[in-house]
Amino acid sequence: MSITIDFANPYDILDLLVLGREYYAELSPPNVSFDKDKVIQTMHRAIDGNKQSVLFISRDGDNTMTGYLYGGIGSHFYSNDRGCTLHSMYVSPKYRGGLSAIKLMHAFKRWGVKHNIKVFYFNVASAIRMEETDRFLQKVGFQLSGGNYVLNM
Repeated sequence: MSITIDFANPYDILDLLVLGREYYAELSPPNVSFDKDKVIQTMHRAIDGNKQSVLFISRDGDNTMTGYLYGGIGSHFYSNDRGCTLHSMYVSPKYRGGLSAIKLMHAFKRWGVKHNIKVFYFNVASAIRMEETDRFLQKVGFQLSGGNYVLNM
């Protein structure tokens, strides 16, 4: 199956919202509310030329959106060195195990290198398919470093 990666544009927002709701439905139980307006606002910031964030989409040969990746650039608390943080990545269940996630991650890494990034971070807090996520992240070059903890109030 052919998978293409591109920067998201304003015409992609409705499809991105569908994927966002799919992702949200997999969170069990969800610990935060789904705010459509906040999601759209965040998408626009990444789409409208903000050089500190990026929103990639993946599509199959039929032009169906298969996934997305949203990330950003920031400096460390203790250094002026810049790093990339992958804030959200989702691939629709039908396309997992294929090329969507790999191609999204490679696009993100190329984008970060272009912006002189020294390190990439991907904090996994969703707890969706953790074993598969761990294998995937190691396959694309990440190393396990610490963990995530959540306290729901």
